[in-house]
Amino acid sequence: FEFIRSTAPRIIIAFEFSFVACYSILILRDRCPIRMTGAEWLVLLLLSSTDLLFNLIPFEILAAGFIIGIFHPNFEHIWFDSLIGFAAVFLILFTIYQLAFGFGDVLFCALIGWFAGFQNGLGAVAVGMITAGTVAGIAILGGARKDQSMPLAPFFTMGLIIYPYLFGGC
Repeated sequence: FEFIRSTAPRIIIAFEFSFVACYSILILRDRCPIRMTGAEWLVLLLLSSTDLLFNLIPFEILAAGFIIGIFHPNFEHIWFDSLIGFAAVFLILFTIYQLAFGFGDVLFCALIGWFAGFQNGLGAVAVGMITAGTVAGIAILGGARKDQSMPLAPFFTMGLIIYPYLFGGC
């Protein structure tokens, strides 16, 4: 029963996150099409939910995400922006990842840069970091241990959803 007691809240949170994210993506598509396909959004939601449930970002799903990005309908027109987005996000986070991130989080953010491009990728990661830092600060003030890990992928995904509304980065 301990497994059910400790896992059930995470499953509910992952389901609620997926629902809110899917609803936001549907709204986002009409107002601000961040040149991402449904398959790319699905990969991000799957990785975010996995991180929420198990504090793990599977490399196999990340690799599949990079391959899915190659098959984007307009990849021949956006490949350079995707490549620059991937490289910029990866290099920036790789330099600081041992301080606060796992390497899976670095690769997840690089995947966001690959999908969304340079401007949207960096903006989404920045908004996700600010949101995660705010939640972590509130959790610490509420009594959480400072050495406790926190899944970051959902914050970065929400950053990708929120960024265009805040800064018009379409």
